[in-house]
Amino acid sequence: RQARPQSSTQSKPGAIPVRPGRRIRGQNSPSGRPQPKVLPQTPSRPFSRIHPGIPSTDPVTHYIWCSAGITKKLEDTFCSYIISNLQKGVNVTEYVVFLTTVGGDPYAGVNMYSFLKSLPMKTTVYNMGMIASAGVPLFLGFQNRIGVPNCSFIIHQTSIGRDNFPPNVNVFDLQTQLQLLAAIDKKTIGIIESETKTKAKEPLTIIDIENAIERSQTYQTEEALKRGFIEKVEQPIIPSSNIIYLTDEWLKAH
Repeated sequence: RQARPQSSTQSKPGAIPVRPGRRIRGQNSPSGRPQPKVLPQTPSRPFSRIHPGIPSTDPVTHYIWCSAGITKKLEDTFCSYIISNLQKGVNVTEYVVFLTTVGGDPYAGVNMYSFLKSLPMKTTVYNMGMIASAGVPLFLGFQNRIGVPNCSFIIHQTSIGRDNFPPNVNVFDLQTQLQLLAAIDKKTIGIIESETKTKAKEPLTIIDIENAIERSQTYQTEEALKRGFIEKVEQPIIPSSNIIYLTDEWLKAH
């Protein structure tokens, strides 16, 4: 008879290809009788989307570079990224965000602050140059707050764009927006007062913050450190792995 061709997966003549989980003959037992052996199967484990080579059950720090305006889309992208890691079981022990922003949507800024305060893992943020307007509540939502040399913070009264108004505006519409603006101002002042006083050498009072908002106050590095916006000044080193980039151009393209 014609000989049956050997499998291409055999490493040497006479070897029997074995699938994971198939019983094969192992080494002899002490009694001299061969015992069956089960080949170990590779466990199915989720992996990090950022760094596929690291199992998600291993502790890992994730980094985010964020240089973008505060918008609803940024809020959705930022929050959904962190939530997806939680749902996948990725063991992120700390998020480190390198942040610079000119501000934007005040509602999104306050929403992201509340989201950050609810996270179970450690959070750290760097002011990489300037944090303004709606970016201030977002920045203050992090547990650890650091500024690079020559960084600054700008706070001012809440403002909204014309797209928040319908084409035809009546007194009720104006009163509604006025109430919303006053509510966001009050919320922002409360956030600044409560989050800075725990790290400040000279804490800001509610009156101080109200006056600063009315005159669009800028806090340079040393003043920001004294008032508790940041706890120290440090120049970070951007990592080469486990980092994603959120920029205005990227958000437009996606």
